[in-house]
Amino acid sequence: SEPDDRTHCTVKGNFVICHLIPHVIMQRGNCPHLRISTLGMSVGNAQLLAGLVDSGQVGQLSVIVSLYFQRVDKDTTFSKVMAILEGKARVTVARSHAKVILIPTERGDFYVFEGSSNLRSSDNIEQLLIVNDRETHNHHAGWMKELESNE
Repeated sequence: SEPDDRTHCTVKGNFVICHLIPHVIMQRGNCPHLRISTLGMSVGNAQLLAGLVDSGQVGQLSVIVSLYFQRVDKDTTFSKVMAILEGKARVTVARSHAKVILIPTERGDFYVFEGSSNLRSSDNIEQLLIVNDRETHNHHAGWMKELESNE
């Protein structure tokens, strides 16, 4: 996807949006600061993200998860995800239902994934919009930074 391209997708329930992140990085270059907002996250996706940080493909990782995820899965998935991401990501818990992934690359791309998919399975049809646009990236990075600073 070149700057200003837009790709609209409808994906099946077995699609894992997190798998797109290393694909973009492989194709377009390392990501200085990966930002993600999701309702919840699986252990497998947390491991994938931690691996990207460990390998140096992602410089900084900021993740916003929902307060709902923390409360409902506190003693199970949430605590495991937090243990995996400890020391690798800044995790903010907020009253958020937003699902956005921001992947700026060293080549000057500003990928934004907006959709209904969380970073855990739902076994549902999901919609996704992929854009490579600095303005859209900066818009989402702004409110994400604000949530992080209110933590």
